[in-house]
Amino acid sequence: TMAALRQLKGEGEVIVPTLTWVSDIASVLHAGLKPVFVDINPRTLGMDISQVLDKVTDKTQAVFLTHVLGYNGLDQRLLDELDKRNIPLIEDCCEAHGATFNDRRVGSMGWASNFSFYYAHHLSTVEGGMVCTDSSELADYARALRAHGWLREVDKDSNLHRLLDGVSDFEKKFRFVVPGYNLRPIEMEAAIGSVQLKKAESFFECRRANHRKIQEVLSQHKDLHLQEAYDGATWFGFGILLTNKLEGKRDALVNYFEKYNIEAR
Repeated sequence: TMAALRQLKGEGEVIVPTLTWVSDIASVLHAGLKPVFVDINPRTLGMDISQVLDKVTDKTQAVFLTHVLGYNGLDQRLLDELDKRNIPLIEDCCEAHGATFNDRRVGSMGWASNFSFYYAHHLSTVEGGMVCTDSSELADYARALRAHGWLREVDKDSNLHRLLDGVSDFEKKFRFVVPGYNLRPIEMEAAIGSVQLKKAESFFECRRANHRKIQEVLSQHKDLHLQEAYDGATWFGFGILLTNKLEGKRDALVNYFEKYNIEAR
């Protein structure tokens, strides 16, 4: 997604969160774009929307928002303002398959969204992921970028094929029009993913039920500030901020959880 953004919009800045997975920031750097960090909202652990809007300048090429641990990080102010300024929103939904905002699934509101099918996530193909977009231009670049920069998998009516004007039929077979990668999934992964998709809603509800159980217990402890809950979240995990007597005692608490086989990171 970032490589396509750079191809389409050129140099510039991308507003990113301070709490996310390393690949979000690495992808911005790999594309030759500059990450601009904003702090989190301690209620949701997502980006502080006011800070995002304060950081938007004429150099901003996109806002890259992470839905942290299954919690929707969107805000209508952000959507309205980015739309008004014509700045793309890119959603990282890797930990939030099935989560909602205003009764819409996350990943359906931005210029592009990214999902991971790593084995620990809600839906798994063991490895891999996908980009979602309703921009035909972005889709064309994504198809080319995932296949070394070839146009073999790009729709025949795409404007990208103009880059092959005047090239012989023989040379077209090995003409790479953009710098690309080799990120094509295999059929076995697709087969696994197709089965997972049929079970998705039951996976989401299981995660919600587990979260409700743990939240009920932990919410009794006033020194644990829990990441806010809402019905549309599909928890990958959830965040805890330590306050008062527990401040500075993270390692001790993690060790206590793990003693009782509760995974904590």
